[in-house]
Amino acid sequence: MKTLKYIIIIISYLSLSASSCKKDNTGIDALPAATQEGKNTFGCLVNGEVFIARTRGLFGPPYFACEYGFNSVTNSLRFLLKGTDSIREPFSSITISSTGISLISGTKLNLRELKDGNANARYSETLIDEFNTNAISKGEITITKLDESKRIISGTFWFDAVNETGEKVEVREGRFDMKY
Repeated sequence: MKTLKYIIIIISYLSLSASSCKKDNTGIDALPAATQEGKNTFGCLVNGEVFIARTRGLFGPPYFACEYGFNSVTNSLRFLLKGTDSIREPFSSITISSTGISLISGTKLNLRELKDGNANARYSETLIDEFNTNAISKGEITITKLDESKRIISGTFWFDAVNETGEKVEVREGRFDMKY
């Protein structure tokens, strides 16, 4: 009799525990919040799937990078934003960059082909398959905050990019809040 009582209690506990499980967020709800505080966040949807800059464990490679300033090699301003999701299969990264473009809060840049005076974007899978913006497959990045004294840059982005065989990738709902 005691055994039956304990079984009923355990089954009741497990039932209540299972029904109170929190569902994992998916889609846009799984992305980091669009903040402007230098929280070092980077996320978007790639073909509708969640992409968040992150790595496995404590000893993985850096999973994000952000630079903005004068580059003495090119003798011009340079902006670089990179997020890597090494948990995602396949391992993938997104890079947005520009050369020779001064940024201020509210700046909206078209993402096009890679050349001086343009901003461009690239999505890479496993360092082999690269998708790039170009004259036809374009996008946009908006700088929502640039605080040069605190070295914070935040914004949003979206783009379409193609690889050498013409396959297309759609990156949507992008957001970042980085220290540089």
